This record gives sequence, structure tokens and C-alpha cells, in this order.
Amino acid sequence: MAAAKGVAFVDVFEPTLALLADPAAELTINGCHLSAAGYQAFAGILFRGLFAAEPRPVPAALTAASRGVSPVVATPLPPTHHADCSPTLS
Repeated sequence: MAAAKGVAFVDVFEPTLALLADPAAELTINGCHLSAAGYQAFAGILFRGLFAAEPRPVPAALTAASRGVSPVVATPLPPTHHADCSPTLS
């Protein structure tokens, strides 16, 4: 359907599902949200789907710089947050 409307479409579900099936992969921080390795894997899937080519390696200077960045820490959401992750209006 996307092609008929002239819209680009990349199936990330199947390849991501295959990666997440490996419990040793550690691609999420909590079984739901991607870790740095998960985002890297997802980015590769998306890049290959969009450009039909392998992504270039990330320059060492960028990966070295990112080592000094603190990881995101999950904090509990306030009780007014809905379980379906839709925004809450105040």
C-alpha cells in the first residue's frame, strides 16, 4: 500500500523481532526500551531498509566522545501517566 501511494516503507518489525528473540543480545534496558546497542541495531536495520546499503562505521572520535555521556536512567512516571503511553493533559 505504501508503494501505491508513493511513500517509503521499511519493515523494521520482523528484523527487530528476530534480534530481540536472542535473550543474550541485551538490546533493551527493561524489556521494552532500547539500550544503546538496541538503538545501534535498529539504526542499521532502518539504514539498510532505506538505502539498500550497509551503514558506514561510526568514527572512533564519536564513539570515544559518547563514552563520557551518562546513560539514561529510567524513572517511574507519575501516577497520572496512562499505561498506553498517551500524553496526559493537565
